[in-house]
Amino acid sequence: MASIPLIKQLAEILSKDFSLYVNTSNRDGKRNSLEIYGLEQLGRFLKEIGFSNKRHLSKLTPL
Repeated sequence: MASIPLIKQLAEILSKDFSLYVNTSNRDGKRNSLEIYGLEQLGRFLKEIGFSNKRHLSKLTPL
């Protein structure tokens, strides 16, 4: 994501229910990121929130 305020806002909301790692340093050409830890949390995220980008869905192995 490019928007640091958006990442911070999402992190604030999601941190109530998920363990997160947020990186907004944008060093070494890496993009800002928000990561959810663990397969259990990933499964819960997909069930409760999900995403519709088929490229991202194709990267997931069956949980």
